[in-house]
Amino acid sequence: MNLDETKFFKVIGRIGIWRIIKSGDFLLAFTFSLLFSWISYDLSLSKSMIIDLSAIMVTIASTTLAVIIAGLAIVVSVSDNNFIKLLKQHNIYDNILSLFWFSAIIAGVSIISTIISLSLTKFVNNISLSKIVIDELIFAASFGISLFFASYALFSVILLVGTIMRWGLYRGAFIDMGYESLEK
Repeated sequence: MNLDETKFFKVIGRIGIWRIIKSGDFLLAFTFSLLFSWISYDLSLSKSMIIDLSAIMVTIASTTLAVIIAGLAIVVSVSDNNFIKLLKQHNIYDNILSLFWFSAIIAGVSIISTIISLSLTKFVNNISLSKIVIDELIFAASFGISLFFASYALFSVILLVGTIMRWGLYRGAFIDMGYESLEK
Protein backbone atom coordinates (compact mmCIF):
# COMPACT_ATOMS: atom_id res chain seq x y z
CA MET A 1 0.00 0.00 0.00
CA ASN A 2 1.38 3.41 -0.92
CA LEU A 3 0.45 6.93 0.15
CA ASP A 4 -1.68 7.59 -2.93
CA GLU A 5 -3.93 4.63 -2.09
CA THR A 6 -4.70 6.13 1.33
CA LYS A 7 -6.00 9.48 0.08
CA PHE A 8 -9.64 10.22 0.83
CA PHE A 9 -11.03 10.13 -2.71
CA LYS A 10 -9.16 6.90 -3.51
CA VAL A 11 -10.57 5.30 -0.37
CA ILE A 12 -14.10 6.47 -1.18
CA GLY A 13 -13.63 5.30 -4.77
CA ARG A 14 -13.01 1.80 -3.45
CA ILE A 15 -16.29 1.93 -1.54
CA GLY A 16 -18.09 3.24 -4.62
CA ILE A 17 -20.06 6.45 -5.00
CA TRP A 18 -23.19 4.63 -6.19
CA ARG A 19 -23.04 2.37 -3.15
CA ILE A 20 -22.97 5.47 -0.96
CA ILE A 21 -25.88 7.11 -2.83
CA LYS A 22 -27.98 3.93 -2.63
CA SER A 23 -27.32 3.50 1.09
CA GLY A 24 -30.20 3.83 3.50
CA ASP A 25 -28.66 6.67 5.51
CA PHE A 26 -28.09 8.78 2.37
CA LEU A 27 -31.60 8.19 1.00
CA LEU A 28 -33.23 8.82 4.36
CA ALA A 29 -31.28 12.05 4.89
CA PHE A 30 -32.03 13.21 1.33
CA THR A 31 -35.77 12.52 1.66
CA PHE A 32 -35.91 14.08 5.13
CA SER A 33 -34.10 17.26 4.08
CA LEU A 34 -36.03 17.60 0.82
CA LEU A 35 -39.35 17.28 2.62
CA PHE A 36 -38.48 19.76 5.36
CA SER A 37 -36.92 22.31 3.00
CA TRP A 38 -40.02 22.14 0.79
CA ILE A 39 -42.29 22.65 3.82
CA SER A 40 -40.14 25.53 5.07
CA TYR A 41 -40.21 27.15 1.60
CA ASP A 42 -43.95 26.65 1.25
CA LEU A 43 -44.61 28.22 4.63
CA SER A 44 -41.90 30.92 4.20
CA LEU A 45 -40.12 29.68 7.32
CA SER A 46 -36.69 28.86 5.87
CA LYS A 47 -34.84 31.86 7.28
CA SER A 48 -36.28 31.49 10.75
CA MET A 49 -35.66 27.73 10.69
CA ILE A 50 -32.02 28.30 9.72
CA ILE A 51 -31.58 30.76 12.57
CA ASP A 52 -33.43 28.60 15.11
CA LEU A 53 -31.96 25.22 14.15
CA SER A 54 -28.36 26.16 13.34
CA ALA A 55 -27.13 25.62 16.88
CA ILE A 56 -28.90 22.26 17.03
CA MET A 57 -27.44 21.11 13.69
CA VAL A 58 -23.90 22.12 14.70
CA THR A 59 -24.36 20.33 18.03
CA ILE A 60 -25.56 17.18 16.26
CA ALA A 61 -22.59 17.24 13.89
CA SER A 62 -20.11 17.90 16.69
CA THR A 63 -21.55 15.08 18.78
CA THR A 64 -21.40 12.70 15.84
CA LEU A 65 -17.73 13.57 15.41
CA ALA A 66 -17.12 12.61 19.04
CA VAL A 67 -18.95 9.30 18.56
CA ILE A 68 -16.99 8.60 15.37
CA ILE A 69 -13.66 9.19 17.10
CA ALA A 70 -14.69 7.04 20.08
CA GLY A 71 -15.88 4.24 17.79
CA LEU A 72 -12.69 4.34 15.78
CA ALA A 73 -10.68 4.16 18.99
CA ILE A 74 -12.66 1.08 20.05
CA VAL A 75 -12.18 -0.65 16.71
CA VAL A 76 -8.46 0.02 16.57
CA SER A 77 -7.73 -0.71 20.23
CA VAL A 78 -9.47 -4.10 20.48
CA SER A 79 -7.80 -5.55 17.42
CA ASP A 80 -4.82 -7.83 17.35
CA ASN A 81 -2.68 -8.75 14.37
CA ASN A 82 -4.36 -12.11 13.68
CA PHE A 83 -7.84 -10.62 13.73
CA ILE A 84 -6.80 -7.75 11.44
CA LYS A 85 -5.16 -10.21 9.03
CA LEU A 86 -8.38 -12.23 8.87
CA LEU A 87 -10.47 -9.13 8.19
CA LYS A 88 -8.02 -7.88 5.56
CA GLN A 89 -8.22 -11.23 3.76
CA HIS A 90 -11.97 -10.65 3.36
CA ASN A 91 -11.57 -6.93 2.51
CA ILE A 92 -13.49 -5.91 5.64
CA TYR A 93 -10.90 -4.01 7.66
CA ASP A 94 -10.20 -1.25 5.12
CA ASN A 95 -13.92 -0.79 4.43
CA ILE A 96 -14.70 -0.33 8.11
CA LEU A 97 -11.96 2.24 8.58
CA SER A 98 -13.11 4.02 5.41
CA LEU A 99 -16.64 4.32 6.79
CA PHE A 100 -15.31 6.09 9.88
CA TRP A 101 -13.35 8.53 7.75
CA PHE A 102 -16.29 9.18 5.43
CA SER A 103 -18.64 9.78 8.37
CA ALA A 104 -16.19 12.22 9.94
CA ILE A 105 -15.99 14.17 6.67
CA ILE A 106 -19.80 14.31 6.46
CA ALA A 107 -20.00 15.64 10.03
CA GLY A 108 -17.38 18.29 9.23
CA VAL A 109 -19.20 19.33 6.06
CA SER A 110 -22.38 19.55 8.13
CA ILE A 111 -20.80 22.05 10.49
CA ILE A 112 -19.40 24.11 7.61
CA SER A 113 -22.67 24.10 5.62
CA THR A 114 -24.64 25.18 8.69
CA ILE A 115 -22.26 28.07 9.35
CA ILE A 116 -22.49 29.13 5.70
CA SER A 117 -26.27 28.83 5.84
CA LEU A 118 -26.47 30.99 8.96
CA SER A 119 -24.10 33.54 7.42
CA LEU A 120 -26.22 33.59 4.29
CA THR A 121 -29.25 34.73 6.29
CA LYS A 122 -27.32 37.83 7.34
CA PHE A 123 -25.75 38.41 3.90
CA VAL A 124 -28.96 38.09 1.86
CA ASN A 125 -30.72 40.43 4.26
CA ASN A 126 -28.13 43.14 3.64
CA ILE A 127 -28.24 42.76 -0.15
CA SER A 128 -32.03 43.01 -0.22
CA LEU A 129 -32.82 41.15 -3.40
CA SER A 130 -35.72 42.47 -5.40
CA LYS A 131 -38.02 39.53 -4.91
CA ILE A 132 -38.88 37.87 -1.65
CA VAL A 133 -39.49 34.64 -3.56
CA ILE A 134 -35.81 34.52 -4.57
CA ASP A 135 -34.75 35.21 -0.99
CA GLU A 136 -36.99 32.44 0.32
CA LEU A 137 -35.75 30.02 -2.36
CA ILE A 138 -32.14 30.73 -1.37
CA PHE A 139 -32.99 30.19 2.30
CA ALA A 140 -34.90 26.96 1.56
CA ALA A 141 -32.02 25.55 -0.50
CA SER A 142 -29.52 26.57 2.17
CA PHE A 143 -31.67 25.04 4.91
CA GLY A 144 -32.10 21.85 2.88
CA ILE A 145 -28.36 21.45 2.34
CA SER A 146 -27.58 22.05 6.01
CA LEU A 147 -30.32 19.71 7.14
CA PHE A 148 -29.18 17.05 4.66
CA PHE A 149 -25.62 16.99 5.97
CA ALA A 150 -26.70 17.15 9.63
CA SER A 151 -29.19 14.31 9.24
CA TYR A 152 -26.80 12.32 7.03
CA ALA A 153 -24.11 12.63 9.71
CA LEU A 154 -26.59 11.49 12.37
CA PHE A 155 -27.90 8.53 10.37
CA SER A 156 -24.36 7.60 9.35
CA VAL A 157 -23.26 7.44 12.98
CA ILE A 158 -26.25 5.29 13.85
CA LEU A 159 -25.09 2.82 11.19
CA LEU A 160 -21.52 3.09 12.48
CA VAL A 161 -22.73 2.02 15.92
CA GLY A 162 -24.10 -1.10 14.22
CA THR A 163 -20.72 -1.60 12.57
CA ILE A 164 -18.99 -1.35 15.94
CA MET A 165 -21.45 -3.86 17.40
CA ARG A 166 -20.77 -6.29 14.54
CA TRP A 167 -17.04 -5.72 15.05
CA GLY A 168 -17.44 -6.76 18.68
CA LEU A 169 -19.49 -9.82 17.74
CA TYR A 170 -16.94 -10.85 15.11
CA ARG A 171 -14.14 -10.34 17.60
CA GLY A 172 -15.96 -12.49 20.16
CA ALA A 173 -16.55 -15.24 17.58
CA PHE A 174 -12.89 -15.04 16.57
CA ILE A 175 -11.82 -15.59 20.18
CA ASP A 176 -14.40 -18.39 20.68
CA MET A 177 -12.98 -20.23 17.67
CA GLY A 178 -9.62 -20.30 19.43
CA TYR A 179 -7.85 -17.79 17.22
CA GLU A 180 -6.73 -15.54 20.04
CA SER A 181 -3.67 -13.43 19.52
CA LEU A 182 -0.51 -15.51 19.62
CA GLU A 183 1.67 -12.48 20.26
CA LYS A 184 1.88 -12.30 24.01
